Amino acid sequence: MRHPPPSDPADPAPIDDMQPEEIGRLIADAILERRLLPGRKLNELELSRILGVSRSLVRFALLGLHHDGLVSFEPNRGAFVAKPTLDEAHFLFEAIAANERSAVDIILGMPALPSLNALRSVHNKQVKAHAKAQRGWNFSPARAS
Repeated sequence: MRHPPPSDPADPAPIDDMQPEEIGRLIADAILERRLLPGRKLNELELSRILGVSRSLVRFALLGLHHDGLVSFEPNRGAFVAKPTLDEAHFLFEAIAANERSAVDIILGMPALPSLNALRSVHNKQVKAHAKAQRGWNFSPARAS
């Protein structure tokens, strides 16, 4: 007869059945929105408490973010928000600038330019969708230190 592995007493009982991908997306959003700054320690226990999930799910999410280059691991110290090198930052800014140039070229090449009201309408829809996705998730860096 197989017995389940003993649970870690530091792991809170999950209150949601979030998957590591969802947890990773929430943490990635906090990093990309600069609510978690480069070099910031990512404490698994605190993140698990904030998100209401087990530490093992947070650990899997952090491994995925490490694979994506958003999180780095230091032996015997834990996980940290990655600090991009100067070359990586330069490459990123070049990529953003190229995307912006492409967007302008596409807009200018359209048979009829969209009206300012149409652009505002699309922007407002995006803001509302983003707010809806963020509802219930207000990551507080002060709580995660």
